[in-house]
Amino acid sequence: TKEPLRAGCLQRDVLFQLQSIALPGDDVYAVSHSSIEPPEMRSMRQELWRHPSLWLERNDILVLRCCGREPLNSLNDASAWRRVVLMADDEERPHNVFDGGRNVAFSSQELGSVNVWEALCRRNHGSTSLLPWNPRPRQRKPLPDVDRFSVERCLKPANPPSPSELIAHGGSPFLLSNFSEVRASLQDLGSRRWRCSTQGELNCRCTADSLQKYSAVTTDDDPLVLFDHEDLPENLVIEPPACMKDDLLEDFASKTEELWRDAESGAAQLLGRERRWLVAGGRGAGSQWHRDPFWTSAYHCLLSGRKLWCFFAPAGAGCLPPGLIDEHSAPAADGWFREWEHLLRCSSELAVDGALAWCVQGPGDCVLIPPGLWHCTLNLEESVAF
Repeated sequence: TKEPLRAGCLQRDVLFQLQSIALPGDDVYAVSHSSIEPPEMRSMRQELWRHPSLWLERNDILVLRCCGREPLNSLNDASAWRRVVLMADDEERPHNVFDGGRNVAFSSQELGSVNVWEALCRRNHGSTSLLPWNPRPRQRKPLPDVDRFSVERCLKPANPPSPSELIAHGGSPFLLSNFSEVRASLQDLGSRRWRCSTQGELNCRCTADSLQKYSAVTTDDDPLVLFDHEDLPENLVIEPPACMKDDLLEDFASKTEELWRDAESGAAQLLGRERRWLVAGGRGAGSQWHRDPFWTSAYHCLLSGRKLWCFFAPAGAGCLPPGLIDEHSAPAADGWFREWEHLLRCSSELAVDGALAWCVQGPGDCVLIPPGLWHCTLNLEESVAF
């Protein structure tokens, strides 16, 4: 057979959808214009077009170039290579998504390539079977100029609140300056493989050294972020401020261990195992708009670097931060700031469904996040936080 599909590079549901409309002898053009589509086929087809040069033969690629703007644009999708590397269903990828993804290591040759992920993909899958791409080098995008942000919107440092003050504050964040003297950089995280993730829920494991070298050269729109809760070094664990020391989840978990010990649901993970996290990444890495799960509160202590925060207080039920269509479609943090940072330069609200605030967190500072507060972050420098 021709074997035009590299099945290992596709999600199973995408492969199934393609097979459900393709018949023996069909060419790419016929499949791409088929009117026999199962429900949700459009989104699956769009996902399929994102990395065609990895699963199609050279002749099919030449046909695909003539099939319309969407397939043509997908040939120049720089992030497609990363999705394929992290999605590849092979012996290195664990079956349980909670295991954190496949192991990734970058060689000096790959780090010097135009696209790190393309070079890594060619190494994993064999360069002879992949269509040459040779894109133009992407430039690293500038970070927001916080000096131009509105002073009126800036979150001012405050004294540690009492529990009643935190609750009575109406869901607003607190910035505590010089809260901790603990310091750590990526170089202090040792040689273990940490769980890293993208904002599209694709995970991998790599060393802090690999993450640091990748962060120094990447032009990804949403760079990898170290986000791990397993076996954290005790010297990096920061005790919570006094107003958050009464942890109801901790008390409940200690009395109900038999209920969550072997469960894999998100609630069980949070209740029993995932309440202390180490977060690290390079310049431009960050966290998209979100609210912490299950209406929990959090504190975030920066151990090194500088981090930009943005907060959104909705004007009413159902109101979302600017640029969001729904709660599950937030863009990458750096992309959001590039498109919407003009709102943070204005002292008055500009047709948004709530109030925006911002702050820059420095080493030793701690941000307190009350339940249900929308927030996103962006590293202005290489940063490590607990």
